Amino acid sequence: MAAANVTSSLKNLAIRGTLWTFAGYGASRILSFGSQLILTRLLAPEIFGLMALVNTFLIGLQLFSDVGIGPSIIQNDRGDEPEFLNTAWTIQVLRGLALWLCACIGAWPFAQFYGQPELFALIIVSGFSAVISGFNSTTLFTANRHLDLGRLTLIELISQAASLVVVLHWVLRYPNIWGLVAGSMFGVLVKMILSYRWLPGIRHQFAWDWKAVQSLTKFGRWIFLSTALGFFLQYADRLVLGKFLSIGDLGIYSLAVLLSGVIQDIHSRVNQAILLPVYSKLKHLSIEELRERVRKLRLAMMAVLLPPIWISAIFGTLIIDWLFDSRYHDAGWMFQVLAAGLVVPVVSIIGPFFLAFGDSFTLLYLLIVRSIALFGSMVVGGLLFGSTGLICGVAIHHLIFYPFLVAVYRKYSLWIPWLDAAGMISSALIIAAGLYLVNTFI
Repeated sequence: MAAANVTSSLKNLAIRGTLWTFAGYGASRILSFGSQLILTRLLAPEIFGLMALVNTFLIGLQLFSDVGIGPSIIQNDRGDEPEFLNTAWTIQVLRGLALWLCACIGAWPFAQFYGQPELFALIIVSGFSAVISGFNSTTLFTANRHLDLGRLTLIELISQAASLVVVLHWVLRYPNIWGLVAGSMFGVLVKMILSYRWLPGIRHQFAWDWKAVQSLTKFGRWIFLSTALGFFLQYADRLVLGKFLSIGDLGIYSLAVLLSGVIQDIHSRVNQAILLPVYSKLKHLSIEELRERVRKLRLAMMAVLLPPIWISAIFGTLIIDWLFDSRYHDAGWMFQVLAAGLVVPVVSIIGPFFLAFGDSFTLLYLLIVRSIALFGSMVVGGLLFGSTGLICGVAIHHLIFYPFLVAVYRKYSLWIPWLDAAGMISSALIIAAGLYLVNTFI
């Protein structure tokens, strides 16, 4: 009876957390999309191209120095102990300071490599946001650990809204890139303040518990390499295309990535915010019971995310032409290609279940393989078809990576081949039929 009560309670938490995740993300996308419609009319594509390079540099620093503090707190048995949390917070603060120093050192060579002198000052100023976020309370992670996502979601939305207010106020008066920088930094500051004001938790102080450090570094050693590769997977396209496209074309591509990334972001958020804590609480189940829960989770994910992918892949160009002015027309076909490529990960990826068992090396292995697949497909596409082939390679790499993903799932007896086949074949048929009808009648 007790086990049944625990399972029922976990199910309720997971459902509530999922609802908060989707509601919060939906509201976040509405805010972001609304502001994007306004900003694309006020700012030139070149400004978005520059900001894409700034964000890529700073996010790269963040991910190349990630020691897995958040996932460590979520999965560790000591994740609620003050000494453990204070030690994690101390490491986080020191990391934020180190990141800004690295940003200051790397800003000049990065600006020279891309031939954009403005990047130097932009990166130094924007990089200070790492110092601010380094002081975030660890309650952001402990709330996630207990699937208490309501206030977490509100914090994200409020900080985003605050950021957008600053951006729009600045850009309406001075239509330049510094409005985007100021808004971004203000949003980070608001999130840091709210992490202390709105979430219950310990009062942080600097601490250094060697057992906690060892636990954090043992789990985080593979996370460090994994997030470095994760950066490559997420931003290699912009780093490469930034060298081969004009800064304006890079801004157009960034718009296509922003729109297609909505689906990918929802998928990733559910995997990290919902599935990792759920797997951590279900890791003692038998493989048959875990497999059944995975099947249900995947069916729910596919039912929610596949229809938007189909719509984007079929009507992407029409959507872009309807929403944005003619300067952004080329984002349409890019949006279609990138959206179609998301069918494979949405259908097949079931979340980081192996992290719940403390197996962070498998995550590293998968990211290495996927990085090679991405780099290889972009190189081949670029050699054959130029910049168009590079962009198509970004979408195709998911299919190349799929067999390696299957091998890991089979190792844990969690591969469900009929579900993969049903999702991919039905998607291919629907997208092909839709494109035919659009090209024939519109």
